Amino acid sequence: MDELDDTPLFWERVSYLEEQTKALKDEIKGLIAHANSYVKAGSDYGEVSRSFAQNTLEFKKVIPALEGVGQTLKNLNDLMHTVHVQLTAKLTEPLEDLLSEIKQSKHSRISLDQAEDEYYVCLSKALSIRSDTDPNLQEQADREVIKKKGRFDLLRFEYLGLLTDLIGRRRLNLLTWFTSFLQDQKWLFTKGYELISEAEPAINRLCTNVREGQQRADLDKAERDQMRAKILQSQKEEEASLVLPLSARGGRPASGHFRDLSRPVSLDRTTVEKRGWLGKVNRASRGRSTSRFDHRRCRYWAVLSAGKLFLYKDWKSPPRHVFELLLCAVRELPQASERHCFEIISPSANRVLQAQNHKEMLQWMAVMQNASSRMLDLQVPRNASASQDATGLAQRVAAVRQAPGNSACADCRAPDPEWGSINLGAVICLECSGA
Repeated sequence: MDELDDTPLFWERVSYLEEQTKALKDEIKGLIAHANSYVKAGSDYGEVSRSFAQNTLEFKKVIPALEGVGQTLKNLNDLMHTVHVQLTAKLTEPLEDLLSEIKQSKHSRISLDQAEDEYYVCLSKALSIRSDTDPNLQEQADREVIKKKGRFDLLRFEYLGLLTDLIGRRRLNLLTWFTSFLQDQKWLFTKGYELISEAEPAINRLCTNVREGQQRADLDKAERDQMRAKILQSQKEEEASLVLPLSARGGRPASGHFRDLSRPVSLDRTTVEKRGWLGKVNRASRGRSTSRFDHRRCRYWAVLSAGKLFLYKDWKSPPRHVFELLLCAVRELPQASERHCFEIISPSANRVLQAQNHKEMLQWMAVMQNASSRMLDLQVPRNASASQDATGLAQRVAAVRQAPGNSACADCRAPDPEWGSINLGAVICLECSGA
């Protein structure tokens, strides 16, 4: 379902399909205009028929298979005087129906934009709730976010399916209508039977393409139905598994404790890459109300890859911030005014980020832990024997304990710390380590 997620690539794909739909609408308008002229011409049918046939030949730029169809129409021009009225039912009306469907797609886009606005407004309100607010109110806000997100996801899926269906049906429907039109000519014109027979192989190929296209369309529809069921099931599972953070339930906060790089979160330890939206929380805004916090504007597109965290404001431009996880620590901020916040601590700068929910925050921290561990593993030499490694390790531990400043915890200053932070080059007590 990655291609359906609310990502820049998804909206890029939607924009491309909308451009294709607009181009299709213009093409259909031109074809309908020629078809109506063909029907209304009456006594001057031959001239209009030749114009329509030429227009069909030009349409091969969109559908190359129609080149043979246009040539057949030119050959039948003198024989189709009595059946031109059938064009209305065989081609013009279906094209007008398709054009009407394309125009109706605007209403679907309006509904999608409204659902997007409602979701992010609801999300912004939920994320601006203070962490010391009544847990019931927090849960109610989270459930409302899930509901709005479910509607936004569903409308996004259906709108993408609508655009894909319109573009996909362009080739299939036009081939169907033209094939049906040509088959009617074959049976209606005895005198033109020989000319139609010459076009029969091409007609058969078109019929085969139509059947194969219909089969593919049926398979695509079945896959979309399955995907829709998965989306609905995923929303139910997400709502059922909704769990408030420990601090919101009245549990013991872990303020100041380093997490993630010293205490694993339940996640596959092989997962070292992740991407998604993270909210931007300025240090100046921490501690005061953020009821007007706009999560769509104050956010980064975050990409964790190759042991680094890249934060983009515009995913097509270079990253705004890059963090080398080997030199960073991450900690949760359960006592921050904003919910689901965690802080990245690096030698050069610190950055406070906000996930969309508690589960997402823990996943980000876990993946950073895995990536940091992977980078640390790459720094360990592999050519030393076990005994040499154990002896060297004991000597290095003793040297670290005797170093000035290492007699107390770097975080809470408790004596005799027992835990070492390799990437920070500091020693901390067991409690501050989060273990």
